[in-house]
Amino acid sequence: MTTAIATRPTEQTAVILPTLTAADVTVTTDHMGREVIVIPDVFARLMRDITRDGWREFPGVADGESRKFPAGGWMFRTTATIVAAYAASPIPAGATGHDADRYRQSRQYAEHGCGYAFIVGAAGWDADARWWRDYPLTKGLHVHASPHLIDKGRAYRFSG
Repeated sequence: MTTAIATRPTEQTAVILPTLTAADVTVTTDHMGREVIVIPDVFARLMRDITRDGWREFPGVADGESRKFPAGGWMFRTTATIVAAYAASPIPAGATGHDADRYRQSRQYAEHGCGYAFIVGAAGWDADARWWRDYPLTKGLHVHASPHLIDKGRAYRFSG
């Protein structure tokens, strides 16, 4: 992984950005059964900063969206790697009934480019407690919202 990073990187920043692989992605659940995707901190921090740059809130609704991240860019490639790893991940052990159905449905959405799981950097995740590690201190490692493939597969947008 290459890690030369600018202070406030964007996809137009002239630096070498790291390349995420499926092996870098871990899918787990929190203690409430919600799925969490854990990635190396360098990716989580970059993704959080990039998705927040140009974020648009929808007034009166607890929702918003990022700008588009077109195919060929770092955000598109990184997001596609995360979503593909999520789609290929096994359903959490011990899941039955409604929970198993929900996890299967999430994998089907991911196969079509949508990731409905939290994305966080490794230092922001406590695997033993299955919960966020010191959220106020690590909130910069929590990627804002969920990725959605748009424009007939030509771009990603984060929303939620």
